[in-house]
Amino acid sequence: MSEWLPKLTRTRYAPIYAVGAVLLIGFDIYGHILGLVDLSRVQAGIEITLALLLALASRSILFEITFCLCVLHLKLSTPSEPGMLPLGVYLVIIIWIVRAWMLGAAILLLTVEVTKLLLTSNPTAQMFISVFLGLLAVSIGLLLRWQSARLLSAEEELENAREANAQNTRELIQELHDNTAKDLAHIILLTQDIAREHPETAPRMEALGNIATHASRRVRSIISAQHASSPPSEKNINRVVRQIQKMLATRKITLKYTLPENIENKISPAQLKGGILVLRECGSNILKYAPKHSKADLVIKFHPVSRELILSISNDVADGKPAPGVTSGFGLSNLRELVESQGGTLEAGALPGEKWLTYITLPISAENTVKTGLPNNWQPCSISLRKMILRNVEPQ
Repeated sequence: MSEWLPKLTRTRYAPIYAVGAVLLIGFDIYGHILGLVDLSRVQAGIEITLALLLALASRSILFEITFCLCVLHLKLSTPSEPGMLPLGVYLVIIIWIVRAWMLGAAILLLTVEVTKLLLTSNPTAQMFISVFLGLLAVSIGLLLRWQSARLLSAEEELENAREANAQNTRELIQELHDNTAKDLAHIILLTQDIAREHPETAPRMEALGNIATHASRRVRSIISAQHASSPPSEKNINRVVRQIQKMLATRKITLKYTLPENIENKISPAQLKGGILVLRECGSNILKYAPKHSKADLVIKFHPVSRELILSISNDVADGKPAPGVTSGFGLSNLRELVESQGGTLEAGALPGEKWLTYITLPISAENTVKTGLPNNWQPCSISLRKMILRNVEPQ
């Protein structure tokens, strides 16, 4: 029995049990009303067994309907025994009212009360009892439904408040990452440059740099704790590139770029968002790592067949490491997570000649992940990467 019960109570068998029980019960009840068959407890037992199997196989409205029919059948099969229909039927009525299944609840209530009137020897008394129990069940159902609606409304308001608060937090973190952290890094680098060019100002520049470094670390801890990201407010890639050019020009870094006209009309919103985040983060990395008076190259292309957005950014790398507090570590990891969540690829590595290369492909959607760029087995700094980039993203 222990081996057969799990097999008999599989979910896929629930409709079979429901149809079988309803057909048997319906035939017995209406056959009895028409005087064609006599009801027996054996028949009721078989049909209740079917309903029990249905209850084990599926918790759904099918079970509730079958349960009510079984109760009616059991009452009809024992008309001589006193008592009223079990309160379970009224419980089902209340549940259906709470679920807003008003038509089903009304039909079930009417069926129950009519059946009770047909079986009773005192119709007048039974009518008063039926009216009382019916009004009680409907009142309880409506009260519970009203209370449930209030709870749902309160939960919805709470969820909206949480979402608004989360959105404000995301915007704050994004502002810290996109502007404040980059400005602090810029200040640190400028103090280093001024100290090298004017040694007499070194102590003051060092003090100023230390203040900016400590502030950068505090901002970094906030960003890392939140791990939040919101869509960039800028929607024009060309303007973003020009902003990056101006930012890099403060350290005498020249950015040359190749960008198709009106590319925003060709790419999807997800590609636009990801592309802007990529550009901002790569621009920040160039500012941190590239030496003064160096050059950087940016190539942006849209593949017409696979509809991928392709970005290739290369820049010179300065000797040594950036000052403490310049790097946050948040932007690149967050960027990689964003790119991979959209089905894209992000590869970065050093190339010969003190060059750093970042290569990104973003599909039009997460479902469209056919790549025309990097192979899955690519390793940073490989010859195949350099050849592929020259073939795929060099200006025509």
